[in-house]
Amino acid sequence: MTTATIHTIEALEINEQRITPGRRIRYTEGQCNAEGIGTVAFVSERTRWTGPSLTILIDDGRIFRDITQSDFQGPGHRFELLDDSIPMPDGRCQVAQVETQQLRARVEADQKELDRWNAELGGDEKIITAGDGEMLLTIRAYRDDSDSQSDYFCGHYGVSNPYAIGIVKGRTRRESAARKAIAGVPEFEALRWDWEKEDYSMGHGLFLQSTVVGSLGEEVETYSGLTAPPYWYEIQYGQASFAPASKWYKG
Repeated sequence: MTTATIHTIEALEINEQRITPGRRIRYTEGQCNAEGIGTVAFVSERTRWTGPSLTILIDDGRIFRDITQSDFQGPGHRFELLDDSIPMPDGRCQVAQVETQQLRARVEADQKELDRWNAELGGDEKIITAGDGEMLLTIRAYRDDSDSQSDYFCGHYGVSNPYAIGIVKGRTRRESAARKAIAGVPEFEALRWDWEKEDYSMGHGLFLQSTVVGSLGEEVETYSGLTAPPYWYEIQYGQASFAPASKWYKG
């Protein structure tokens, strides 16, 4: 298996303009229509996942991460390259250097996490795409990030990317098809799998959930402060229209 990688690259081409680290930029984020002037901290690339992306440090302290070429194909996302002689506000340059170092550390941590799930769930480099009238059946690892003390509830916090485990015809989410996808897999047979129905407003949908598979590392901390939390697998319908093949993908 070829491992996916995240690494810094020299530049990103968007709309025939070359964006390089250190470049001053005016950026508008389309979803929230948030605008700001800032500096490109670095350009990174996830060779198997999202492709090249930008990280921009805005002068007022905000950070826009993982801005990809496809973002600019959607409504509202815009950028304008500015004259590099336009300076950062006083004191912001030193802060930006520290933030850039922290962001680079985050990229390295992301790489470590990506490698972990590639080894545990990933198959080959093949990307599986659902066709018309089909749904992708995926496997993904989750943990609980809830905190009862603060009334924060997040019972399904995804800790891995989704990996394709099968394709089903039609739009009906059936327990039988989900169980068929995991049938005959020794590591899955060692787990108990329950068909969960959260098909209500703000629910998680219909999915097959395993019992606890293991614990995450000591560096992982939940919202409530729990370290090394347990995680489990879920088999889900339609979470993505395409995804890399899992090691158990049945084409």
